[in-house]
Amino acid sequence: MRRRYAYQNFSEFLETFKWVTSLLRDPRDYALITHDLAEQLLSQRVMYAEVTISIGVMLLRKQRPESNFEAILAAAEPFESRGLRMNWIFDGVRQFGAEARAALWKQQSSVHRNPSSPSALAAMN
Repeated sequence: MRRRYAYQNFSEFLETFKWVTSLLRDPRDYALITHDLAEQLLSQRVMYAEVTISIGVMLLRKQRPESNFEAILAAAEPFESRGLRMNWIFDGVRQFGAEARAALWKQQSSVHRNPSSPSALAAMN
């Protein structure tokens, strides 16, 4: 497992990213990875983090980003009382084309319209 994360260049990083995201299949997976991230951040005494979420990859894999994001928020919520605040950056990737970017924008906008959702920062790369 450790070898997967020992990449030497950007191409190897991208291969690792593809591998990791292939394991995220439903909201429970996103909740688990959010919980693990929050535990790691707290163990390092991090109090604030801006976390990139690849909504474009979720759309490419025919997932429901709003369901995944609800699971992420639910998993992150208990950590606020422990002193960790996380904000979310939605990442849209150019290589998926204009249609995918439009779908990403629509998904991102629906989160901002939901007054019960914590803020999500939008990064359109």
